[in-house]
Amino acid sequence: MVALYAAIKTGLIVARGTGLAHIDFAEFKRYAMHLQGGGILIAVAGACVPAARRSRDIIGAYWSLLVLRPLWKAMRDAFPEVILFSPRRAVFELAGVDDVQLRLYRRVIEIRDGMLALRPYLPETPPHSPDPADAEAAAIVQALRRRADGLAAAEHPAAFAGVGPEMADEVAWLSRVSRAYRHGPVTAAARTPRPSGSAR
Repeated sequence: MVALYAAIKTGLIVARGTGLAHIDFAEFKRYAMHLQGGGILIAVAGACVPAARRSRDIIGAYWSLLVLRPLWKAMRDAFPEVILFSPRRAVFELAGVDDVQLRLYRRVIEIRDGMLALRPYLPETPPHSPDPADAEAAAIVQALRRRADGLAAAEHPAAFAGVGPEMADEVAWLSRVSRAYRHGPVTAAARTPRPSGSAR
């Protein structure tokens, strides 16, 4: 639309300069400005689409990092060796969508490495909950407690819930577990200290 406006105006200027036509530029300008303005608005809106998608991806990744933090912090405190990079280095990776996606990918790996190290301490009977994420979070709480109490690791450890092959599946599932780890009802019950002598 902007190019059409420029082409028509150029043609009219040439026509007027050669004396082929008497052009009322004031009348033309009144209509042409609508054409030019519409073209500019459409161009700006089109340019905003990739920027909006990129911003949405960055915000979504940062939100996932925030949601995963309680579960990640539990694994970091229990198994500091699973952390790939120091938090100080991670602070500098705050700009592009690729950087924040890499941070999210590393956080998922660190959580999974911690859960793998925690498997031998999982209870033989998993906690019961209608919400599988809450049950898994409660199992993590119990396993952390068993490890802190110095209980022997199992020779044939139990397993955590299986998750789909895509990274998005991992992020979605671990986000549910992390929320349950922080606020889940079964998790809260698992954190309640048992009476002395009742622990296995």
